[in-house]
Amino acid sequence: MSAPTNIFDLTGPLQSLMSSKIEPKMKQSHHHMQASSNEDSVLKKSRKENAFRWTAERHLKFAVVSMALGIRDCKPKHVIAFYEEVDVDRAVVSSHLQKIRNVIIKQYGLNNLEEVKNWMIPKDIDSVVLRQIKANWEDPEFTGFTSSQVSNFVRS
Repeated sequence: MSAPTNIFDLTGPLQSLMSSKIEPKMKQSHHHMQASSNEDSVLKKSRKENAFRWTAERHLKFAVVSMALGIRDCKPKHVIAFYEEVDVDRAVVSSHLQKIRNVIIKQYGLNNLEEVKNWMIPKDIDSVVLRQIKANWEDPEFTGFTSSQVSNFVRS
């Protein structure tokens, strides 16, 4: 029996052995990959449908909470504490906090976060509650709201 000219060109008993042992596993693996891929797409779709969305109401609540806590230095974990009724991810809140700070920086013509003052509120959000929060922060003697005061702002 002569050796095959191409090392991947198998003939004889070795070919039948390889075909019977490997091909079914390869096919099985391929089907497993397809099933896994289908499961992944279903999970992604499910996650997407259940993902936290910034509705107008949630955005206003976020603005009220972050402004009341002090937009310059508030932390995502402090904002999340006021979102008990929904499951909101820290990364989502962190990103939104960064966006609202960047809006303030742009609207007030500032250079960076260090120039932001807690009385600065986004100019495109008109809210009696935010104006009240702003008035408090404009007072140089004011040091911040208590947690229960922030909760009261959220409810109003």
